[in-house]
Amino acid sequence: VSAVLLTGCTGFVGEHVLEELVHKKTDCDIYCLVRSSETELRISSPQIKLVVGDLGQPQLGVGSEAWQQLCARVSHIIHCGAVVHGLY
Repeated sequence: VSAVLLTGCTGFVGEHVLEELVHKKTDCDIYCLVRSSETELRISSPQIKLVVGDLGQPQLGVGSEAWQQLCARVSHIIHCGAVVHGLY
């Protein structure tokens, strides 16, 4: 595995998946798709790279250069993202 893209890393399941990836001591980079550059994760590691984007947009809402870099580096995607409504 060269790099992993993790969606939903701030949610309940995604946060636990991220923790497992970091604690397994893998040497791969972990790209975390987040909605805002102000996002702070509970877990800190030099492996974690934040990517600001949007699951609902083409190419995850990232620019074409960032998209090309992700495509070249990421070998695995772990999708934990979900639609969240605060009206339930």
